[in-house]
Amino acid sequence: MYAWISDETKKTWRGMIFAYYGSEQDPYDFHYVVLDADKNHLINVNLYHTGPSRQIQTRVVLIDSGMDDWIQTKNQGIVNFLSGYCASQLAEQISPELLEKCIHLDKQYNYQKIVEVKGATGIENLLEITGYFHDAHIINVERKDPDHLKVFFEPTWGYKLTLFFYGQTSYDLGADPEYNWWLEASLFFEDGYYCLCDGEDVRHFSIKELNCWFRSRKMAYKLEPWPLS
Repeated sequence: MYAWISDETKKTWRGMIFAYYGSEQDPYDFHYVVLDADKNHLINVNLYHTGPSRQIQTRVVLIDSGMDDWIQTKNQGIVNFLSGYCASQLAEQISPELLEKCIHLDKQYNYQKIVEVKGATGIENLLEITGYFHDAHIINVERKDPDHLKVFFEPTWGYKLTLFFYGQTSYDLGADPEYNWWLEASLFFEDGYYCLCDGEDVRHFSIKELNCWFRSRKMAYKLEPWPLS
């Protein structure tokens, strides 16, 4: 797992996630264990932040949701090589040797500013890091030619998202796009096209049945942190 991280001072950096832990009683009591901004120590970061406006925002915005080498239980998860620790105590108890391994792995991560969606894994990652586009709202669409489309979303939940569609692009913003906030989106690959639409569990492209949708041969995205208020 890899993410954008913000602290109480609104400082933002990127880093790997090595563990998480939460509470059954309080869904907002959820923490990630990451390296600090200086990459010297592990720290616990609360996922949620409530600003002066009382609006809930996220302090950890996922870039890569992959957890192939993790051990997970109901309320916590940790990377396999740290499995001898409790997730909530990892930052305080980690050995110097394993801390160095965390720092080394973090340095090795190949971060890409613009990520192409490739296959089922790419589809799953984009849906997970955006919360299946929950509360997504399109603010602008740029189309320079029939093969290139750029879609800008209003910042939400701590991130700002831009989508890029390439090759035989087509789209429909549906009725009243200015007032259309998405609840949950579907993204699938069918007949050589990627299709993103505002609708839950959609598996097939049908113009008559879809309200707001985008379709193209290739697809990419840029996810950036949005400053906490």
